Amino acid sequence: MNKILSVVILFAFVIFWASNIFFNLPDNPIKIKFSKEEAAFQSVLFQRWSFFAPPPKNNERLYYFFRSKSDTTQQVVFEVLGPITARKQQTAPFNMLEEKEDYIISGSISEVNDFLFQYTNELKFRHKDKPEAELVQMATQQAWAVRAKLSGIATLTKYGTLIAAQHHISTDYEMKFMIAQLPIPKFVDRNKVTERNSPGVKTFETPFIAIPKG
Repeated sequence: MNKILSVVILFAFVIFWASNIFFNLPDNPIKIKFSKEEAAFQSVLFQRWSFFAPPPKNNERLYYFFRSKSDTTQQVVFEVLGPITARKQQTAPFNMLEEKEDYIISGSISEVNDFLFQYTNELKFRHKDKPEAELVQMATQQAWAVRAKLSGIATLTKYGTLIAAQHHISTDYEMKFMIAQLPIPKFVDRNKVTERNSPGVKTFETPFIAIPKG
């Protein structure tokens, strides 16, 4: 009995580490064929390698655009991650609500960006003659087309309802959101106005839609 148990444990150990190594290899045609299996593996046995990773080079930005349905020139824009970070700092250490809000929004952004990254890489192998900008656009369109299956898009869309309510924006307006990455400035450039006020580089943008009901 002990010998059988030892064999089972050893087998499970080997399968786990073999899968872990395989799914953390650089993207290649073989790995991409197992994208569904990778998603299942990562959802159950996700490994964080941030301890070994270099410092991040970008900060995320999330913008919500609201424009009048009757006059599309009337538009307001709100960036939401910066204010969340400011509230976390102001209310620390009693910032559990802000931490939870940041966790949910940042996690949703990561899910969308991960989908775009993986799908763009798949497109690179299918359409080797197309420029990367076109492939990124195709991935963005696909993300919106399958938004019902991406909880990140659903969460960020519903969050727009809360932003609209906070700023007293009526249903006479429609909304969209945009995810962007802002390069983290070097230490010597940290106080430059151009660095702090840059909108960042767009990674995903939705079309305008009706503001979801709360």
